[in-house]
Amino acid sequence: MKKSRQLLAAAVIVMGLTTAAAGWIESSLAGLTARWDCTWDLVRVSWETADETDTIGFHVWRSDRRDGTYFRLTDQLYPASAGGFRQAVYVFEDENVYRHNSYYYSIEERRYGGHEIFYGPVRARDYCRDDDDDHSLMATCFIGALW
Repeated sequence: MKKSRQLLAAAVIVMGLTTAAAGWIESSLAGLTARWDCTWDLVRVSWETADETDTIGFHVWRSDRRDGTYFRLTDQLYPASAGGFRQAVYVFEDENVYRHNSYYYSIEERRYGGHEIFYGPVRARDYCRDDDDDHSLMATCFIGALW
């Protein structure tokens, strides 16, 4: 298997609960992925929910540095599609990226009652060669308890 087709980087982040004025709020994300697509020169951010109870929708944020300032990329909220205890998968394509750079992505979940929960960040790094557009890099953030 070509090195460029392998999973070159993975980040595991344990996120269980977030505090809020009303008490503890459980995490609803099951996974977060940022993948550089060398063919189309974009980063594809995808996330999967395990439970969308009380979820209104999501925003996507990006920074050039892990501990840097994050800027919201979505003008409007991605509306929650599954609702209740069902799962859903979402995809956002960031076309405003430049080769040979790394980007960090976070997902903001908005919930009823004014709660905002941030997941990530996860890094997408360009390993694309200028003469080979047939490979990509995926960084994955698995969210949940590790047993």
